[in-house]
Amino acid sequence: MQFKEIFQHQTEWTMEQVEFFQTVKNFQTSILQQHIFDAREQNVNFDLLLMGRNFLDQEIVSIALDANPSQFIGQLLNYERNSLNFFHLLTQHHKSDDLIKKIQLLINSPELFCTSLAVKYGLIDALRSLWNRVNEEAMKSIITTEMSTIFMRHSSELIRELVLLFPAEWFVQLYDHLGNTVLHWTVLRSDLDLLQFVLRRYRMLLYSKNEFGDVPLLIAARYHEDVVVQLLLDHGADPWIEPKIIQTIVIQNRQQLLQRFPVDIGRIVAAQVDGYRNNPLRAAIKANNYELFVALHTQFRYELQKGDLLHLAARLNKVNFLRYILTELMPHNAEVYVDSISPDTSFTPLMVACATGHFDAAQLLLQR
Repeated sequence: MQFKEIFQHQTEWTMEQVEFFQTVKNFQTSILQQHIFDAREQNVNFDLLLMGRNFLDQEIVSIALDANPSQFIGQLLNYERNSLNFFHLLTQHHKSDDLIKKIQLLINSPELFCTSLAVKYGLIDALRSLWNRVNEEAMKSIITTEMSTIFMRHSSELIRELVLLFPAEWFVQLYDHLGNTVLHWTVLRSDLDLLQFVLRRYRMLLYSKNEFGDVPLLIAARYHEDVVVQLLLDHGADPWIEPKIIQTIVIQNRQQLLQRFPVDIGRIVAAQVDGYRNNPLRAAIKANNYELFVALHTQFRYELQKGDLLHLAARLNKVNFLRYILTELMPHNAEVYVDSISPDTSFTPLMVACATGHFDAAQLLLQR
C-alpha cells in the first residue's frame, strides 16, 4: 500500500471518528443505532469506534457527559429499554464488560449520581426534579461535598437559586471539609449583591469559625477591600471575636477601617492576655506605623506593658515608638519595664539594642 493510500485511509478514519463523537455529544441515538446496523451489514468492526477515545483520552461515556450533562442526566433518570436510550444502546453493543457493569449500576440507582452531576454542572432544573427523589441526608451530604465547587465554578445567580431551592435551615448546619459555611464562601467571592442576600438569610453565621479559626470578617479583612468588611460590620459582625482581625487590619495599614470598630475596652484587654499572639501593637511596630500604634493605645486601650514592645522597638531601632512607650509608662514605674528581661531571649531592651548595633535606641534607653 502506497503512502498516499495510507494517509487517505487514516484521514477517512479520523473524519469518521469526529463524526461519531459528534453524534455521541448530541445524543443522536437513532443515528448511532443506524451506524451500528450499517457496520454489521458491511461487516465492518464498529467496536473500534465504540471503544475509541478523543484527544483528551476520554471514552464514550465521558465524552457524552462533558458535552451535554443535562441530557446525560435525563437519559439516566428516564431510562427505557429501547434504541432511543443512549445507555441501552451501550449495554447492548459495547464490548467492555467493565463499562457495561458500571452503566447497569447507574441505571439501577441513578439519583445520587445524577444529583452530584447536577450540582457539579450547575443544572438547577435537574436539581428541582431530583429534590423529591433523593433522601434529605444524602442531598445534604452532596451539597456539603460540592460546596467549594459550587462557589468556585458557578454564577452568583445560580448560587442564589440553589440556596432558595433547599430549606433555609439547611445552610445553617452545612459546612465543607475545612469548616467553611455558606457565608465564608460568599465572603471569599466578594460579590456584594450575593453577600447581601446571604447575610439577610444567615446573619447568625457571622460568628462561625472554620477549622483554622477564621470567622467571615477575618476572611474579608484578609482578602478584600473595605467595602466588603463594612458590609459585614453593618450586619453586626463583631471585630473583637477573633484577635487576628485587628492584627490583620494593622498589618495592612487600614486605619480608616479601624475607626469603624466599636470600642469595647473590657473585651480588648481580655483578648490581650497573651501579649505575643496576634498582638496588634507588635504588628504596628513591625509595619512602622506610628499613628496606628498610638490610636491602638489611646483609643482602644491596648496595653503597652504586654508583648515585650520595648524589646521589639529596640531590635528594630524604632526610636519614636520607644520614646512614646517610655513616656506613657513613666507614671507606671517605667524603670521596671526598661530593665525587664524577655522570656524569649533573656535580654533587656538595652541589651537587644546593643546586640543589634542600634546606637539611637541604646542611647534613648540609657537616658531613661
